[in-house]
Amino acid sequence: MSILYEKIFVIGSNKTGTRSFHKLFSSNGLKSHHGLTDKLDDHQCFSDGIYDISTNDRYKNFHAKFPNSLFILNTRPLYNWLYSRANHCCLLRTSKMKGWPPNHKTYLSWIEWRIEYYNDVLSYFVDNKDKLIICNIEKPLWENFIMSFVSNDNIQREYNSLHNKTSINKIKNLELNLIKSEIEKAFTLTDIDKYNLLPNNLNIDLYKKHI
Repeated sequence: MSILYEKIFVIGSNKTGTRSFHKLFSSNGLKSHHGLTDKLDDHQCFSDGIYDISTNDRYKNFHAKFPNSLFILNTRPLYNWLYSRANHCCLLRTSKMKGWPPNHKTYLSWIEWRIEYYNDVLSYFVDNKDKLIICNIEKPLWENFIMSFVSNDNIQREYNSLHNKTSINKIKNLELNLIKSEIEKAFTLTDIDKYNLLPNNLNIDLYKKHI
């Protein structure tokens, strides 16, 4: 399969289906790399590698180097993202996101960072609106939406969504309850809705989206 763009970059945060994007591209015969930091000349599609403010500018660097590429802002409801991210940190006991042990201040910083990062992305592509699409990975048929932009092959397929889910059966109930409690506490300190997908940004309507 040939792609319609120079490269495909999935620029949403980890725990928003980045592994599933990698599997999606690979299953369609594309050279995909589950990461954003290397092998740029060896692959067509890239996902994962956005964690915090230290990684905010990666997509800008990729756009500068590969201006004819497609960028995908993958998202999911805020609470579900927080819970998945916190579980991931709990399972690993260490993380780039500093998510262990569970702490509402950390979760609040994640919320604030996500809003800031999304706003930055939505503002950056205003003059290149055809280079950015937005996708809620929990909405059915998201894979077909993505592939309709990636190639001229518009055949509808059934996909096995959301690979690499954190195995919560490996996490103690006490820890899961603590995570939930700290997430709830974080939401008492912000007026952002638990199920928020995107910030209240005037540029959203410029972009093709599946939300």
